[in-house]
Amino acid sequence: MLIGGVLELQYKDIIPKIYVEEYLENNKEHSIDEYEVYCFNGNPEFIKYTAHIEGYGMKISYITPKWEKADYNLFFESYEDIIPDNYNQDKILEYSKFLSKDFIFARVDFFEVKRKLYFGEMTFSPFMGNIKFCPNEYDFILGKKLKIK
Repeated sequence: MLIGGVLELQYKDIIPKIYVEEYLENNKEHSIDEYEVYCFNGNPEFIKYTAHIEGYGMKISYITPKWEKADYNLFFESYEDIIPDNYNQDKILEYSKFLSKDFIFARVDFFEVKRKLYFGEMTFSPFMGNIKFCPNEYDFILGKKLKIK
């Protein structure tokens, strides 16, 4: 697959298919919350939390697995200082660990609608491996957590 002029070789032998998934609907009382859990060697290291709020748009925060504000963010994203409630925190972390345990790196995505949790996808090279953190020293700090055998 050619994305942004870069060939992502992991897709070369995959036969394209169309999948139809359940429509996840929010309402004014609830948002559709998205959790992108970045796991290094089976350990969740940080979570990009996005609240898709009806009539407002998106709010993005970066949180730790302890459900606290992270000291860093992806430099090209808007950043909000909100922490989601921790209703599904244990499940999100448990499922992320289980799904990513056999991989050096994996991003495990979930959606939460009206407190019900849905698995989204696993991504192995988000942004084609070109993620930059702010402040810059987190490129090195997080990179050290990647244990390549």
